[in-house]
Amino acid sequence: MPPAGNYMLYGNSMKKFLSKGYVRLAIFVILIAILVLIGRYFSIDREKMDAYFKSIPPLYSSLIFIALYVASNFFVTGDPKEILKLVSVFVFGVYLSTLLIYLAEIINATLFFHLSRFFGEEFMDKYLKGRFKHIYERLGQMNLNWVFMLRLNILIPYRVLDICFGLSKISFRRYLTAVLLVSLPRIFFLQYIVGILGNFSLGNIMNMQMHPAVAFLFVLYFIFSIVVIFKTKKRLW
Repeated sequence: MPPAGNYMLYGNSMKKFLSKGYVRLAIFVILIAILVLIGRYFSIDREKMDAYFKSIPPLYSSLIFIALYVASNFFVTGDPKEILKLVSVFVFGVYLSTLLIYLAEIINATLFFHLSRFFGEEFMDKYLKGRFKHIYERLGQMNLNWVFMLRLNILIPYRVLDICFGLSKISFRRYLTAVLLVSLPRIFFLQYIVGILGNFSLGNIMNMQMHPAVAFLFVLYFIFSIVVIFKTKKRLW
């Protein structure tokens, strides 16, 4: 039987290996890649989920929905989260579904921000060079107004923002302020459209002859999002 000292030596070596910034970042990237692959094959039966939520008391269904919504974000891609958004409109209504998704997104933002910071911060500090280092530094220096606009942007997924800002030097308090203040209107607007259309797609929105005002607002919102992306790119690069 190997002496206990060998186990301690092995443990210390493994701890030292895992403490290296590039190793932790590699682990994080591998985990994300695995979740992406899983998400491509993971799906939720909309009708069964709808029936399940309606079969239990509202308080329990609300809590279960939040838990499922948070879990679905770890699959990164695929349709679980989108189906949950759709189901929530018909089970809870536009207003309550907006609130539940808002609460779940606060949890998601907290989790993904801290996960990316834990796994990637040391790498970003020690090994990032050149233009990417410049972008990393500028992102961490963004004022609250810019974080607000990025969080409002419907073209940038929340998880991309959570991870990118988690990797930057921005304080969690500043990022959380943006999450708390501007996530709600974006979520409500998209949930409202889902409630009208029964689904969310650009084609359905452009064909909303019965709701031209909503379609017009969406087009304005879409243009705003594009402008923010170009302005942000210019500011960072």
